[in-house]
Amino acid sequence: MDALNPTRRALLGSALLAPIATAAVAIPVAAPAVDRSEWDRAKAAQDAAKRAYEAATKPAADATAAYQANPVPVPEKAIKREFWSYAHQDYVLRGLDLDDHEQRIRTDGFGTPESRAKRIADVQAIRDHRAADDALRDRTGYDRLHELSDEACDAWTDAAWEAILTPAPDLSAILWKLEWLFGSDKNNNSSYSIEAIRTVEDDLRRLNGEAA
Repeated sequence: MDALNPTRRALLGSALLAPIATAAVAIPVAAPAVDRSEWDRAKAAQDAAKRAYEAATKPAADATAAYQANPVPVPEKAIKREFWSYAHQDYVLRGLDLDDHEQRIRTDGFGTPESRAKRIADVQAIRDHRAADDALRDRTGYDRLHELSDEACDAWTDAAWEAILTPAPDLSAILWKLEWLFGSDKNNNSSYSIEAIRTVEDDLRRLNGEAA
């Protein structure tokens, strides 16, 4: 009867021995060796591009501060009188075709010659503002330095993307990829791509000894 009904102590002993037996027969799978030279090159290029971008952001930020410190006064009265129908003031100041607008004033037949002259004067006020604003941008380097910063950002993004698509030689490289893709504090990025995720999956399979 006792042989058919083992005690709780015997069952506990069997349970404790089971993991040991399983571990004894487990055969570790060694991850295949990966040539890390390609990864090292791609990661170094990414690091250099990131440093170049960070170096370009400060002059652009300084130019922004200088540009905003003494802005050109906006001709608000002219905007309210002549351009009241436009929802966005910035469009009037930077984007509107002033020559076309003035031509329509001259040919639409509305108002007296005096009223049309006042309207044209309001158009000229916007032109004067643009000229002064363009001069301020030139003095501060606002447009030029922001363009250089944007170009450096594009170069960094391209280099990072190349690194992401490069086979990862170890878990540290995979961690860097995941931090980049999912917006870690280190990179402050929120990129997402099926191609990139599949690349990381292939990395994990390869390091786990599976065929990618």
